Amino acid sequence: MGSIPFVLIGRQKHLRPICNQNIRIISELSDELFQQASFVIASGKNAYKAISAQRPCIVAGDRGYAGIIDSENFEIQYHSYFHGRAGGELGEYIPAEFLQSDIAFLQQSSFDEETKHRCFIVASKLQQKRQETLKQLKIILEKTVCSYHESKEKLEDLHLKLSDIYFFIPLQDKFAIVRTFSKKLYSIIEKEEMDIIKIFNKSICVQNAYLLFKENYSKENFLIFILDLIQEKILIIDDCH
Repeated sequence: MGSIPFVLIGRQKHLRPICNQNIRIISELSDELFQQASFVIASGKNAYKAISAQRPCIVAGDRGYAGIIDSENFEIQYHSYFHGRAGGELGEYIPAEFLQSDIAFLQQSSFDEETKHRCFIVASKLQQKRQETLKQLKIILEKTVCSYHESKEKLEDLHLKLSDIYFFIPLQDKFAIVRTFSKKLYSIIEKEEMDIIKIFNKSICVQNAYLLFKENYSKENFLIFILDLIQEKILIIDDCH
């Protein structure tokens, strides 16, 4: 295959014994090195970086060998997070002859116009995927925020009461929450938190409960705390209202 310069990421003391004069060892990859590379052998986030930098990228990872990334295998590799062969097993063997063959091919191409065009196409596909992902995340975030505000409005109108799953034991300036049936300690809370919980000894509307504490808490923080109590099943909905 001939001698070609390589860059390896890792610690000098671990890698130096297995390296020759053609191998440079660095602690981490920089964007500048990606731009300078003739090609990159990587997996995961470093494969993302190489493709973004429009460099030829060979994916060899913890799930085997995927080869040179091109427009044909990009889609399946993207959804496999560039960790190796699609459907590959963790720790899968990587045949040296496959790697040697692809390296030789990229050496011969010398980053010609056809190779540059292939890299541009793959980089464009990655950019398109990123934009689609960001758009989806924005939609999810907007729905989550909308749902959160709706839940807060409904929460204020609920009548809640203490459940019988727990009981409380005073501990100086704190309180222990203990499971009723197992008698096991569930959590420790502050006296200020217990003051709020005690209001629900009898069924009460959340909005009315907040009015008793509005001097000390913002409505936002109060409702978040009440939501936590509901999720922990410390408070339950009073079906009689």
